[in-house]
Order: sequence, then structure tokens, then C-alpha cells
Amino acid sequence: MPNVTKRIQEIYAERGLMSFRDVPFQAQMECFQDFEYEILEKLCYSKNINPSTVVVDEQNLNRDFVCNHTEFKWCYNPRDILNTIKKLNRFENKSPDVMFNFLSGNYHFSRVKLLEKFFNKGLLNDDTTYWSQYRFFNNDRHGFEKEFLQFLAQFYPRTFKADRFYNEYPENLDIPGDVYINDTNNQDTYIFENSLISIVVDTMSNLDCGTYIDNDAINSTYHNVYPTIKTFKPILHKRPFITTIGKCSHNLPMLRQLGFETFHSVWDETYDTLPYTQRIDAISELCYNLSKLDTKELYRHTKDICEHNYNVLINTDWAQFTADCLDQQL
Repeated sequence: MPNVTKRIQEIYAERGLMSFRDVPFQAQMECFQDFEYEILEKLCYSKNINPSTVVVDEQNLNRDFVCNHTEFKWCYNPRDILNTIKKLNRFENKSPDVMFNFLSGNYHFSRVKLLEKFFNKGLLNDDTTYWSQYRFFNNDRHGFEKEFLQFLAQFYPRTFKADRFYNEYPENLDIPGDVYINDTNNQDTYIFENSLISIVVDTMSNLDCGTYIDNDAINSTYHNVYPTIKTFKPILHKRPFITTIGKCSHNLPMLRQLGFETFHSVWDETYDTLPYTQRIDAISELCYNLSKLDTKELYRHTKDICEHNYNVLINTDWAQFTADCLDQQL
């Protein structure tokens, strides 16, 4: 594979542009808020940098706000796509026996809440779902059900490595990333090879986007938040996915904007349009209904879409994709 990252740097330089990381600007990328753009603009001026030459290129930043309310340029930087392709092994595709995998991993309220929904629907058994949960935080305000907490206590921590689950923390299993397992590792290839649908609850979240955890009212403004390696892993492995972002709805259009297909022709994807509580409920109900189907038949129904997505991931000229995005703004 050509050095796409180097080509993207050259594309920036040829256009007299720089990444906002080069300013430099320190921020928590999973909680980047609109007011921080004002801080970044002031920082640019203090360094005699014209903000119109700076490209905001993080997956979870508010593209609409950047384009309409700031001088910055915007583009999607395919770092996660490139890391997925370069660092992860692939396997010879086959029809799997288990319907779902849900690598819940580190604590995220949305993930554990969905895990609880799976438990209530009888989906957390090894014949139906490969699942993990190795960081958990609970207090009364989160309101997890007593029966679920008792169930979790029997298995937690639950970490996957190579070809089996362990009741161990990742740091005790010598998994790359230690406390926070690096998504670009090959310790879970077995799971993708032997299960069909990946359930992904991502953590990338702009606090101004979508619908918030404590707000069930549909927010009329949906910003542009792109998926991470957690979603690109099943694509690389030619597997279907049900994916959402904890605090944001309308995630699937971002994938389609990158050229990928989602699975609305096979199952109901309206979960992606719903506010938080309804979205988690809809995903669990969807998975319950899918669990009644034959895994091999569903594999056949999704195979062509998965093949298309794999080819987009592997064959797209992502450097040119970046250049085209920038050229539209120049």
C-alpha cells in the first residue's frame, strides 16, 4: 500500500494548508465543543497563522459548524481506516455459527445499558453472542437492574484473547494496550471469524451533536460524526454491523458518505434516527428478532454488501478522497 499518510501531508502542503494539530491545539477529541473553535482561532492569530489555512480533520468534530461559523477548512482524515488496513490481520471468509459479537470492553454507559438489554432478552449466551466487559463502573443513579448486576458479577471481568474468554483484566493477559485495549490488535480475530453481526457502540461524541443521554427529545440538529476502528474492523473482516455512537444518532449517513453501504435492505435501521433511550431499545429489539433467524441464511443475505464495503475500504484512494474534500472548499 502506498504511504497514504505522507500523500495527505503533501496534499495539505501543496494547497498551503496545515492540520489543526500543527498549531498545536490541545483538546479532548471525544468531547470537542463548539466554543473551542473560538479558542483555536485565537490561538492561530496569536501565532500569526491564518485560520483559513488550518484544516480541522478529526472524525468527531462538528463539520457543519466548522464550515458555516469559522474560517477553518474541514476534511475527513482517514487515519482509522488506514490503521485498520495496515495493522489488522484478515482471515478467509466463512459462514459463522454465532449470530453476534458485542465487545463492550471499557465502561461506557450506553454499552452496559445495551448489555443489560441483551441480558433481559436472553442473548448473553455463548451460542448467540460473544461479549466482553472488563471495565465497569456502577452507582445507583445509573439504575442497572439487580438481576443484571448479579449476572455481571459472575463473569466480570470478561476479556477476550486469541480464542477464548478469560475472567481477567486485560493487563493480566499481556494484550496490547494494557488497561485500554488498542482497537488495532489481532487478539479478537477469532471472534470476527466465528460470529456474524458486530454490535458497535462507539464513544466518539461531540457534546453538541445528536441526542444526549439525559434527553429523549429529538434534537433537530445532527452534526457529522464519523465511526472509528470499532466499525472498520467488521468491514475489514467482511462482516455486517449494527453501529451507533453513545450520545449521537444519525451515524449511518456518515458511513454512506464515505462510500460504504449499510444494511437497511436486510433489517430495520431506523434505530439510527432515534434519540438515546429509544435507540438502545430499538437495537436490542432488532437483535432479538435477528437472533431468531438462521445465521447462515443471514450471512448469505449480507454477503454482497460486506464484499462491497470491504472493496471500498481497501480500494478507495483515501488521499484523493481528502484532496477532493479540500478542493471543494478552495
